[in-house]
Amino acid sequence: MVNDTLTWQIRITGSGNIENLADPLWPEQAEWRAFDSEAMVETAIEDGQVVGTRTYDRVLVPTVAGELTLPSVDYSYFDPQLAQYVTISTDPLTIAVAPDGNSGNLAPAMPAADDGTISAPAASIGPDLRSIKEAPDRWHISKEPLTQQAGFWLLWILPIVLLVGHFSLNLWQQKRTDNASTRRSQQAAKRANQALRQTRKITDDGYGAAGQILLTYLSEKMNQPVSGLTQADLAQRLQERGLAPDLVDRVQHCLTISEMGRFAPAGAFSSNGDLLTETKQVIDELDKSL
Repeated sequence: MVNDTLTWQIRITGSGNIENLADPLWPEQAEWRAFDSEAMVETAIEDGQVVGTRTYDRVLVPTVAGELTLPSVDYSYFDPQLAQYVTISTDPLTIAVAPDGNSGNLAPAMPAADDGTISAPAASIGPDLRSIKEAPDRWHISKEPLTQQAGFWLLWILPIVLLVGHFSLNLWQQKRTDNASTRRSQQAAKRANQALRQTRKITDDGYGAAGQILLTYLSEKMNQPVSGLTQADLAQRLQERGLAPDLVDRVQHCLTISEMGRFAPAGAFSSNGDLLTETKQVIDELDKSL
């Protein structure tokens, strides 16, 4: 039947590199609309040789009624036994196509052959589309205005509730972060003094510990890392927070002595007790200003 579909199939069977065979050249005809699909390949090993079949399917849709002929398809390949190219051809096929709307079946497809096969589905019987559910005899129309229905206002209120909830959650998370930062800042001096007291019991690296304790205190108090800053950058940030110049100088002095004590030769600094005391005094002064 016109606008029904049938499948034109060609199979190529042999031995050798079946997967790399070239595709056949399909003839084009105005009476058909054609749709090609990807070839299917099946291979196996028999007697030490690779054998297989490559199958091509072409879906055809007739556009006119009558006795339509599918011409032969030529295919050329290289025969290594003959050492030359060989061309084989399929037989022409004649298809009887009924007019559109005819409820009869199509003429039977030609029988399958080794060089090509063609099959056609039976024509459909009855309407192509059927109602899934019959429409009711009468539609129900609500007499209540839309603005007086609960669902109307629910659709308006729901986005507002979601928006308020989103901002409330963000505010709560920000407040938690701020509270944690505040607690860490408030306890910075306490932790620094505990670390200094512990360092007094150690004589191996008191200079390096004093500088590290001071930098850790400043990071926690200012809520930003300062360990990687140069002393000039650190002094600028402390001045931006309103610290007195002399207190900034004392911070730089403690850090400088700490670095010198760490890298100075053994015995160059007789005691680190003064540096630890100075560092504690500087931290106490910083805690009053920051």
